[in-house]
Amino acid sequence: MDAKKSGEKLVTAIEKYRTDNGKLPSNLSQLTPDYITETPTCYLGQNFRYFQYGENYEVWYNNCAFLIEKYYSERNQWVSDS
Repeated sequence: MDAKKSGEKLVTAIEKYRTDNGKLPSNLSQLTPDYITETPTCYLGQNFRYFQYGENYEVWYNNCAFLIEKYYSERNQWVSDS
């Protein structure tokens, strides 16, 4: 599975956690095993990054071109950052 699809599954798991618990997880390990079987990795086995701020969060990873692909929850959108 490519990193973007893994990232989308991770975002879905975060949103399900939020719905069930009324808050965001403090870290990605809180999603296992109830929301995802394991925390996915992305390009070259790197871990996804997660940052929570208030009611919003970001999930990001480095793609194969070493650009950052980032999901912004307040925009509900993936963006490529250089």
